Amino acid sequence: MPLPIIPNVYRCALVSIATTYVPRTVYNVLHVSQPTGDETDLGTSLDATLSNAMFTLMSSNYVTQRVEITKLDGTSASVSFPFTSPPNGGAAGVPVPEAACSVGLKTVARGRSKRGRVFVGPVPEGYIDDGTLDVASVAAMQTAWTSFLTALSGRPVPANLVVASYLTATALTVSTINVKPYVATQRRRLVRTRS
Repeated sequence: MPLPIIPNVYRCALVSIATTYVPRTVYNVLHVSQPTGDETDLGTSLDATLSNAMFTLMSSNYVTQRVEITKLDGTSASVSFPFTSPPNGGAAGVPVPEAACSVGLKTVARGRSKRGRVFVGPVPEGYIDDGTLDVASVAAMQTAWTSFLTALSGRPVPANLVVASYLTATALTVSTINVKPYVATQRRRLVRTRS
């Protein structure tokens, strides 16, 4: 399925690479609306506003080295933008496969196509207790993600975090971020056919 055409919206895939244990790459996709500027301006804004604290519960074996930026205009190629100060995961210990912290993205509208989430992980086992994530780490991430939301719109080339619906080819500005205190697992979205 091709990417939708949504004016002034960019698909930003944060690429986090493991430095030890089993080398594995984690992708987190954010959507950003930026009416002026280009991919380099957006990459510069993300480089300046993403912080280590946003990835407090991600294993410290992971480094977010770059962002792959694709303008959702139907014609632009993806641009790889390396971070000058890459955000690192902040949690020491052996990562639990498929365990993540869910960061909920809410807009002023309701419905499935109007909210999103980011899965920050993998989370090391020392930060999980009976399915609940470390309270202090969740609080630190909440503060950092809220600051990111504000800082992105205050850049020289202003941008806004959005929830993009590929089904309706629309984007709504994120108004609230909620870091959830429970272990989450991203579900694969497979095409289901009926017989």
